[in-house]
Amino acid sequence: MAYLKDALRAGVFARLESVAMTDATAVELDAQYRQLREECGLLDRSKRGKLMISGSEAAEYLQGQLTNDVEALSPGEGHYAALLDRKGHMQADMRVLRTSPEEIWIDTELEALEPARRHLEMYKIGREVAIVDLTAERALLSLIGPRSVEIAGTAALPEHVCEAASINRVECLAVGTANGIDLIAKSADADILRDTLTGAGAVEVGPKAAEVLRIETGTPAGRPPSLQGPPQPPPARARAECPRYGRSEPAPGREGGRQDRQCLHLPRPRAARAGDRPPRGRTWRGAGRR
Repeated sequence: MAYLKDALRAGVFARLESVAMTDATAVELDAQYRQLREECGLLDRSKRGKLMISGSEAAEYLQGQLTNDVEALSPGEGHYAALLDRKGHMQADMRVLRTSPEEIWIDTELEALEPARRHLEMYKIGREVAIVDLTAERALLSLIGPRSVEIAGTAALPEHVCEAASINRVECLAVGTANGIDLIAKSADADILRDTLTGAGAVEVGPKAAEVLRIETGTPAGRPPSLQGPPQPPPARARAECPRYGRSEPAPGREGGRQDRQCLHLPRPRAARAGDRPPRGRTWRGAGRR
């Protein structure tokens, strides 16, 4: 279990340490991790959300919606990008692949699929753009490890570069990743493709082992912060014991200037009543000077 111990010592299990693991589970995880580092592991990522954006204005449209330069992509190229709302809040992070001059593939975390699809549908009015959800129709199998190219039988592809491939008469799209090759095929052909890859030497692994490798390499993944829900308020006891709860506090490390305001659970201001006096240095709107 040397690999597992080294990973624990390096802190790459930070997101997994809350999960209680038995000795048998730890041994299995270590074996999968070793497979990913030394050979080739097969991970089914078919549950990722998948969208196909097509049309003569697809690239121009996404250029104004995503955070990366979509129009600069040539067919067969891709990159990592994010989708923000009109206030700059994170909606989704995604992989963007230009599979043809008028077709752009997007895959993202399943939780971010609906916000991304809804956003793109909302702002495409008046453009020659079609958005199709292919989540159920396409399978995504990831080969991870140094033998990925050998087992897939494809060319070694740089990250986010894609090309058409045929594996045991299964037509698929091969995409280069940081640690191997992703294969995108029709869901009906997924079992044939999986059997072909395992027969060539790939070993199926679980998402936990792949997560360890992802953290080691620093590859971004996971739910965007804006999709994790609003911050939870502190309990009533904490509010009662903290006399400064809800007040404005200076930002850490600043000696002056703008203050960072705490806007959670501030009391709602009541309407002005007859006899109330205006705040110091101000006058009521509409009041004449005396």
